[in-house]
Amino acid sequence: MSIADKRIVKPRRKTPREQPVFEHVDVDDQQITARLSDGRAVSVPLWWSWRHEQATPEQRATWNIIGAGGIVEWEEIDEHLSVHGFLH
Repeated sequence: MSIADKRIVKPRRKTPREQPVFEHVDVDDQQITARLSDGRAVSVPLWWSWRHEQATPEQRATWNIIGAGGIVEWEEIDEHLSVHGFLH
């Protein structure tokens, strides 16, 4: 086997389309829960976002999914969370 035949095979990275995206978000007085396109539900404690801790229930319930699904924003409280941030 020649040197040319010995190739390093790196693990294949996921393409942007394979990355999970937000489908739905719920915020209560204890946690922020995101439902992702791959079927997972990921929760973080509410204190993870001081803006959510200080927000009213109405402000917590008013969100938009942006950035091709990778970001959820709460415009009124100027908060943006990413799928990457939830998972890492």
